[in-house]
This record gives sequence, structure tokens and C-alpha cells, in this order.
Amino acid sequence: MTDQRKQIDPEVDKLLREAARNVPELPDGLMRRIIGDAEALLPESRNSRPRGRRGRLGKLWAGFGGWPALAGLAAVTLVGIWLGYSPPGFIEGIAGAAFADGAIFEPLDYMISFDNVLGEG
Repeated sequence: MTDQRKQIDPEVDKLLREAARNVPELPDGLMRRIIGDAEALLPESRNSRPRGRRGRLGKLWAGFGGWPALAGLAAVTLVGIWLGYSPPGFIEGIAGAAFADGAIFEPLDYMISFDNVLGEG
């Protein structure tokens, strides 16, 4: 049926070609009324209400990405507080090895300083 070279019924093909050539004209205003009826049936969009001017806090809020991004930021903050308050055992082991007395690295070695930047080149 999808083979364009094969004509099943030449009479049907002739009628379809004739119908494609003779496109009827719509009465005045019919398309406008059809579109108006269709728009009346569409649901109201949440984004259709006009927005007021945003203040500094609103711009900052939008800069972070709105509610979804700030909800993720709040969740990560709470996890950080939780892990800082009662860390699991493996974190205490890593931190104890890094900051123990006689460790290879001192805590200040982890801090970036101007001398380190100049020394590294």
C-alpha cells in the first residue's frame, strides 16, 4: 500500500488528484470562529497570569533556578549538617589519618595560599 509506483485503482487516483486541485474556499469568519471555539476549550495555563516586577530577592531566587534548585540545595545542606554532626566511621578514619599528629600533611597544607601559588608556578 505504501508503494507509490503501484496504482491500485486509477479511478480513485483521478478523483483524489481532482479533489486536491479544487480546494473549496471557507466562508468569511469561519476559521476565526473555529479557532475561537478551540481556544475556549483549552485549559487555563499557569503561565498565563501576568508577572509583576521582581525585587532583588526574586532575582536571586530565579538565578539559583527557582524552587527545584533551592530544594536540592536545602537537602544537600541538611545532609552536610547531618554528616558533620554524626559522621560515619569511615569518614572519621580518613579525617583522623589526614589530621593526626605526625601526619605527612598538616591541616594548613590543604589551604591555598599566595606563597603556594607562586611556588607552583
